[in-house]
Amino acid sequence: MGLNAAHTKWMLLMKKKNKVDFSNIATLGRQTLYIKKDDKNLSQFFDIENALQEDGYSEQYWSILAGKESKVDSFDISEFEQATVIHDMNDPLPEIYQNKYGVVVDGGTLEHVFTYTTALHNAMSMVSGGGVFYNYDAIK
Repeated sequence: MGLNAAHTKWMLLMKKKNKVDFSNIATLGRQTLYIKKDDKNLSQFFDIENALQEDGYSEQYWSILAGKESKVDSFDISEFEQATVIHDMNDPLPEIYQNKYGVVVDGGTLEHVFTYTTALHNAMSMVSGGGVFYNYDAIK
């Protein structure tokens, strides 16, 4: 699961047109960043160099996208990728995470969850009023 240049361009467009606030984010799975430092088409709109982090993940990316410091919680069933919240999306989401995030991003996690309706309900319940849910697996 990861973010590429096409995802970034789409999110920049959504930020500009729809005033999406990327300062409080939940990602389903910890997202890897697949952006090349020398992508000239993207670098004219986005600070790629400062978005890249040594471990290859995307926490700095979200702050660059937000234009300010971002709070990012990553949800995963295991500790393997060092997610900040360990939760099985087949199970109901604890209330503490409901209506909390301005942006919830699914980069391909929900398709792997057995109880899809519960997982989708969980993801949608995480979105605060006026927030958005992105399934960027559909953005190519």
